[in-house]
Amino acid sequence: MPRYAILAIGAFDYIYSKTGNMLIRYRPDEVVVVIDPEQAGKTANQVLGWGGDIPCVASFNDAKDFSPTHFELLHEFPSDLHHPKHRPGVHCQSLDGLEKNLSHH
Repeated sequence: MPRYAILAIGAFDYIYSKTGNMLIRYRPDEVVVVIDPEQAGKTANQVLGWGGDIPCVASFNDAKDFSPTHFELLHEFPSDLHHPKHRPGVHCQSLDGLEKNLSHH
């Protein structure tokens, strides 16, 4: 069974993360973690109102603790993508982590 990590930086909520929300709603046993620094420390249930105890973490390094086998990169991004809260450093750090993690599989 796949173990999904959902990458939703600055976008994990009931509006922006439609693909991630679908996985959490219909395949909750396969989603092990959501990566969104803005929601870190919360659960999917606290953010969406469903999804149980799926944790939200701040980075790929934090997500490694949950041993994901697949990453779901969301296509829905906030319209204010150039807002300072969407810092390029966060995306670069996350993509570096993804590359390192995938190279081990």
